[in-house]
Amino acid sequence: MNKKGIFELGDLILWLYRIILLTLSALVIAFIVNSHFGRDVDVRPVESSIVAMRLPNCFAEEGVIELSNFNKEILEKCIDSENVELSVKLDFLDTREDMEIESEKFDVLSPLCVLEGQNVPYCAENKEYVLVRDVDTIYRAQLIEKIVTKKEVFEKSLIKLNK
Repeated sequence: MNKKGIFELGDLILWLYRIILLTLSALVIAFIVNSHFGRDVDVRPVESSIVAMRLPNCFAEEGVIELSNFNKEILEKCIDSENVELSVKLDFLDTREDMEIESEKFDVLSPLCVLEGQNVPYCAENKEYVLVRDVDTIYRAQLIEKIVTKKEVFEKSLIKLNK
């Protein structure tokens, strides 16, 4: 700007260059922030492993699973997540007959475990050896946990299937 308050061509080009550079810098920063925070993180594998670690304690007292506690009501009360469905089986290593309990929608979701992709349920299986007490007798068994962790996308399709 000269002494009369009139912009000269050189100053005008310099200010135009500065405004374009500032705008581009702001757009690049906005893109980087959006790409970092806008990304979906799949936490279903972590959620499944947490459920697998907590599950034996639902039925156990003093580290030994009580056979009287091994029922669907305690399973539903212990796992209060709407996204997790599971099947728990006690495979006795002795001559006793095996026992299995399942959550409500496990039968609907478990066939989808053969599919792969981001929008299908995440399926995991965990096995561990446990001791099971029935009155005064202690049995050796293998606790087999089949865990299906769904995305919220499946909620609408499950409602249609159950009707």
